[in-house]
Amino acid sequence: MVAQKAASVTSLSVKIYVCKPCRYAGEGLPACSHPYEQRTVVKRFFRCAKCGWRTVTLRRGIVALPCEKCGATRFEPASAYRSVEGKSAAPERLMLRGEEFSRSLRYDL
Repeated sequence: MVAQKAASVTSLSVKIYVCKPCRYAGEGLPACSHPYEQRTVVKRFFRCAKCGWRTVTLRRGIVALPCEKCGATRFEPASAYRSVEGKSAAPERLMLRGEEFSRSLRYDL
C-alpha cells in the first residue's frame, strides 16, 4: 500500500534559490555573495522511454534536453522514488560463518 502510494508520486514541491546576477537556480544555496531569492517550485521526475535513464526538471513540465545516455528526446513521467523490485537486499553468495571473508580476517591458525 505504501509502496504503491510512493510509486504514484511524480512531482514534488521544493524550495530553490535564485541568484539573478550569476544566473543560478538550484536547490542548494549559491556560492556567491549576491543577494538571492527563495522560491517554491515543482520538481518533476522523468524517465527516458528508450534506455530508462532518469532526469528531473524544475519549473518545467517537459524535458528540454535530450537523454544524456542515448540521445533520445522522448520522456515519460516517472516516480520520484526508485523501485527496488527484483533486487535482493543482501548478496546471494554469503556463506555460513563468513567463510567468503576469510582472507580479509587474516586467520593464522
